[in-house]
Order: sequence, then C-alpha cells, then structure tokens
Amino acid sequence: QSRLEDLTLRLTSATDGVTLVGVDCPGDTAQTSKLRAIVVNVSTTATGASTLYGILSSGTSALTVSSSDLTRACTINVTASGTTGVKTGVHVAGPNRTSLRDTNIYSTGTASTMYGVDISDASGILQIRTSSINGSTYDVARTNGTLILQATDLANSTTNGKSFNVSTQPNIIDFGVYGKISNSTH
Repeated sequence: QSRLEDLTLRLTSATDGVTLVGVDCPGDTAQTSKLRAIVVNVSTTATGASTLYGILSSGTSALTVSSSDLTRACTINVTASGTTGVKTGVHVAGPNRTSLRDTNIYSTGTASTMYGVDISDASGILQIRTSSINGSTYDVARTNGTLILQATDLANSTTNGKSFNVSTQPNIIDFGVYGKISNSTH
C-alpha cells in the first residue's frame, strides 16, 4: 500500500559478484503499491559477473486483473559493462500479476544477457501497456508465465523466441449525421 512519486533512485556498484535491485516487490506489492513518475537507475562498472534488476517482482499475489498498475510514467535504466550475469529492466520471478503502464525500459551494455523485461515464473503474469522497451540482447524474454503487450514498442524488435500475447482494442467507428435523424437505420 505504498506510493513512491516524483523522484530518482540510483543504485550503482563496481564490485564483481553482486546482485543489485532498484525496486524489490515481495509479497503482493506488485499489485498494492504504485510507482509514479520516477526514474530508476541501476548500473555497474564491474567487469565480471553481476546481476542487475531495475524492478524485481518476486512475490505472490492474486493473478486476476486489478485496477492497479505498479508503474506509470516511469523510466527504468539498467546499464552494465560486465560480460556475464543477467541484467534486466523488469523481471517477474514469482506467481504474481505485474502491470506496467506508460513506462520506458532500457537495459543496455556489453553483457550477453541484457533484457528489457523478462518473466520466468510459470504462474506469473507481466502486462505492459503503452510503453517502450529496449534491451541490448532481447527487448522481451519469456521463459515461463504469461507476457501481455498492448500498444508497446519493442525498440529492437527482439525476443528470445518464446511467444507473447498481444492485446488489441476493438475497432471503433465514429460517424456523424448532418441534419435531422429520421426513422431509419444508421
């Protein structure tokens, strides 16, 4: 039930073998907490193995649709110069529903596993709407779980070869009538 708004979080290290997590979402916080208009910067200059997550959603929550988005109007930056270890903008590692909206996600650097977003829990759901994702290795990666993209730009058009769902809005046709509407079908 927390809300974090209008600030920049910066986490950086030059040490090999560390795990850096910008925002951790244990329990049901992916559905009950809100990040609004924040910037999360997670980076390392270590040359060896390290693991970086801009947002790590590893908790357990209801898997049903809720009105709450974890992020809105946020930017997630993960930058690494090391060559090994996973570096991910947003990672869903638990049986929970995580929803992002209007979020820019960048995972860039020289590591062999630079993912914009990824999901690895078989029961997890990651829904991303009206956002932009840029990962040096893959924009989106799905090992298990459900990945739903709606009006989301994949900057490099890359995935790890696993499927994802695309949610589209139905076509709506607007029309108008000049003058008086008579007793006819329109």
